Amino acid sequence: MTDFISRHRKEIFFPLLTLALFVWVGIIFLGNKTYVDEATHCRQIQRFFKGNYSMIDDLTTIPGYHAVIATSATILFHGEKQPSLQEVRMVSLFFSILSIVVFFRISKTLRIGNPWMRTLQYAFFPVTFLYFPLVYTDLFSIFLLLTAFLLSLKKKYLASALVSLSCVLVRQDSILWIAFIWLFPYVSEFGYTVSTKHIMAFLKKTFWYAPVFLFFIAFVWQNGGIAIGDKESHVFGLYAGNVYFFLALTGLLFLPIIVATVKNATDAARKRFLTIVLPIGAALGLSFVLLPPVLHKYNLDAHFLRNLALGQAYGDYRWLYVLMIVIGIGTLFFMDLKREYLVIFPFILAGALPSLLIEQRYLIVPFVFLLLFRKDSTKKAERLLTSAFILISLSLTFMLLRMDLFL
Repeated sequence: MTDFISRHRKEIFFPLLTLALFVWVGIIFLGNKTYVDEATHCRQIQRFFKGNYSMIDDLTTIPGYHAVIATSATILFHGEKQPSLQEVRMVSLFFSILSIVVFFRISKTLRIGNPWMRTLQYAFFPVTFLYFPLVYTDLFSIFLLLTAFLLSLKKKYLASALVSLSCVLVRQDSILWIAFIWLFPYVSEFGYTVSTKHIMAFLKKTFWYAPVFLFFIAFVWQNGGIAIGDKESHVFGLYAGNVYFFLALTGLLFLPIIVATVKNATDAARKRFLTIVLPIGAALGLSFVLLPPVLHKYNLDAHFLRNLALGQAYGDYRWLYVLMIVIGIGTLFFMDLKREYLVIFPFILAGALPSLLIEQRYLIVPFVFLLLFRKDSTKKAERLLTSAFILISLSLTFMLLRMDLFL
């Protein structure tokens, strides 16, 4: 497969994307079973479709996603009948696919790597692949965030701010990444220097984002927290579980990159890795062994593949989890992000720390930006990475559906 992708970059893009679409449509029409949070989202969408605009008790997000899907379903089905689960999924998939288009546009704008290969890696990324056709807010939120980021790159700050506001109306935790989108143009233009002149010039161009944060503050004040429903299960705090999980997933999923990059690294890079990065990774691994984070009650449900893996990581295979954490630190180092892109790491940390629940969906946005920002490795490694993503995503989808598990 790697040689095949090598010979046909643009030519293979659309056939592989068609393969993904075929799998997603297959998932949609596989049956009427809803997967975990799908049931909640579908109930809210169907309530809106009927003209009932009250919120169900266990919905944790502002129902912007649900309003858009319900409105789209009303237009498509002329309001004559309540949409089926399959029809709602098709509408949701449409917006998920739009995120692929926007990702490609951003990749072309940034000019870091091959946008065709990079976009395939996004479409088949194992953490998100299964969510594309399902009734979840995550891919719709990614579509909006990427759109806001693209508009920001084009210096269309008013339009970016308006889309950013819609992000908050879909997922409240998007506010962190809106802050990143707001800060990114400053770092791109002025670097990490702080001066009153630069700040005033920057705010003059980008002050449109300020009302988004004022709205968010007003919402949190009025709501008494970020989550709307199920507040007792989403208590704000500082928890390291998702930080370790992010590093371990990075080490596992991007393994072809670090293998190829270490082999071709300069002596100076290898020295920095051995003297600075490796000790940091070892210290983090040791901290996990000595003080493993407490697991959320939802992380004990054996119907989730993630929870089964965490059970092993906290048990007999703790040494392997620590190894993946160390490799993850090394992978981030050898991704060799441009200096202005390093600003993403404080945001990754800030996004991972507040949640006790260890959940891969909370890490989707950091992974998407890493896919955009990282430099290309060798052609062979990039082909291998793309092939690995495809095989893992297809295998995971088949396995999870056959074994009645979920991510």
